[in-house]
Amino acid sequence: MDCWSQVGRLRGKALHTLARHYPFEVLSVEGSFVLLRPSTGKERTVSRREIEGAFGELRERGEIDLKAIERRHSARNISYVAAILAQLAGVRAGGRPLELRYTPGAAASDPKPEPELPEQGSRLSRTSRTVLAGIAEGGTYEQILALHPELTYRDIFAAAREALEETAQ
Repeated sequence: MDCWSQVGRLRGKALHTLARHYPFEVLSVEGSFVLLRPSTGKERTVSRREIEGAFGELRERGEIDLKAIERRHSARNISYVAAILAQLAGVRAGGRPLELRYTPGAAASDPKPEPELPEQGSRLSRTSRTVLAGIAEGGTYEQILALHPELTYRDIFAAAREALEETAQ
């Protein structure tokens, strides 16, 4: 399956940038661009040329890092291009510095697993476990709230209080 048809399957999906885990949604995939909505709410586009150019280099070389994407393919949308590419078959993201690797025939990168938090024997509420999982992933308050619009800042503070009370016992 070609790159653009795989990108088309991302329509409606919520993704995260790879390095900072900022959430964004793929609103639509058109003939020449992808329309995204980052957590800031301000929509932006990433051109097909940016994505396919970076993917072409990735396939040819077997790997590409964010600096190469920025220099040769996408000066403004580096993080979004990388996050989209990481969803394609055969592409894996990882390492420090972050890079994408391509292995023909391999599955796409697995989404980041949720951190394991105690379920049994824990008196933490479900809301607190959700908040603490977001913090454990390195998310900021804004990112956690963007991913879980049902939560408030008070829920974050309550989760911290619950966690402290749990560890004090």
